[in-house]
Amino acid sequence: MTYKYKTKDGDPVSCDSCQALAPVQTYERGFPGQLEKWELCEVCANSFIANAVQYPEQYENVALYQALGLCTNMILDAVTKRRPK
Repeated sequence: MTYKYKTKDGDPVSCDSCQALAPVQTYERGFPGQLEKWELCEVCANSFIANAVQYPEQYENVALYQALGLCTNMILDAVTKRRPK
């Protein structure tokens, strides 16, 4: 899959799960007939974080998981020097 920085109306698109300004990929999430398009960063898409945000009643402390995704993206930014263009 290709994660890349995207823009909408000239503004960078952030992850719909952790709100990090990171490279994202579009995913369809939900149940047939109720699918929604989500822009997810690689961290949230490859962990339980996006599920916790979409189904908060099934998880405790969703805000902590979102913070974990955001902080992980901040570390990736620092290590890889990635920035939106």
